Amino acid sequence: MCPAPAPSIPGTLCAPGLAARIIVDKYCDHLPHYRQSQRIEREFQARIGRGTLNAWTHAAAAHLAPLGEAIRTELFDARTLQVDETPIDYLSPGHGTTRQGYLWVYLDPQGKTAYYDWQLGRGHDCLLDIIGYDPESNTTDFRGTIQCDGFSAYQALVARYRGIRLGGCLAHIRRRFLEADGQAPEVTLPVLMGMQELYR
Repeated sequence: MCPAPAPSIPGTLCAPGLAARIIVDKYCDHLPHYRQSQRIEREFQARIGRGTLNAWTHAAAAHLAPLGEAIRTELFDARTLQVDETPIDYLSPGHGTTRQGYLWVYLDPQGKTAYYDWQLGRGHDCLLDIIGYDPESNTTDFRGTIQCDGFSAYQALVARYRGIRLGGCLAHIRRRFLEADGQAPEVTLPVLMGMQELYR
């Protein structure tokens, strides 16, 4: 008898294709593990409990962690990073209600490297977890321009650490001119027309 082949994801009997389907269903299509379990039993007559699906998800994340770290490290070489944080409600057992966390997205527009990071808050310390920090030189591993929406966390980061500049977001700037358009059209209209030309 031949020994069974080594599992693709250590500590599981889960094939890579199934792991990918479980993760995409949960995080892209918002299908919780208990509903995935029900679907698998209905479609394939196989019983895989939600605890097993959850364990496989964690095992896949641990298995892919070095890849995530390599992507994060690649961001340090970028000259510009586009960064934004999006509020997302999440379940917090024991609190009786959902709580709000933030999905931070980092994009190198030149190299197209993207990195997603989950944080419970949106302060500048959340940025430091990703762009690195050297307390001796008071600098970050990333040195370049962060293009963002002007939220105060980014301004606090630039004020405190050397080597980072802020770049504005044209969509957010345009929004301010649209809001003021009725009050001073002689000022806002030429700016908005110029932006329209840029978009063209």
